[in-house]
Amino acid sequence: MDEQSLVHRRSAVISDTQHAILQAIVAGETDKSIACKLGMSRRSVAVHVRCASEELGSRSRSRGQLGYLIATSGVLDTPG
Repeated sequence: MDEQSLVHRRSAVISDTQHAILQAIVAGETDKSIACKLGMSRRSVAVHVRCASEELGSRSRSRGQLGYLIATSGVLDTPG
């Protein structure tokens, strides 16, 4: 299975919360901002961000790079 197929398969199973967090990352929001907006802890948001980074193969802790990977991967093409 190629990488693009894997990303599209993953995108079909992300939760509404994960979808909202990923959209917020692409929009450049901070963990604190995302947590306040979604009514969850910053730690929970950070865990989602770390998991997304690992899933997308980000080798950097840069939010800009992660936002780019999310935006170009197709993971947000399917609503959560």
